Amino acid sequence: METSFEIENLKCSGCVKTATEEVADLEKISNVIVSLQNNSITFESTDKGSINNVEEKLKEIGYPRKEDVSLLDKAKAYLNK
Repeated sequence: METSFEIENLKCSGCVKTATEEVADLEKISNVIVSLQNNSITFESTDKGSINNVEEKLKEIGYPRKEDVSLLDKAKAYLNK
């Protein structure tokens, strides 16, 4: 199943490369596309549990799902630019 959602903190092509490689290394995940222009990720997975694994991995490496980020988190990220 194909899944897409917006993610936070993508700032450059290095961020795109990191997010793409980290998610592509997960089991049951394929065809990972991270878009800097749209601040989004699209991937294919074999089950819903795999989607949760992607969300957890992205959060762990600093690219959380957009709707999971609080206003305080956004302020901290802005100050760390």
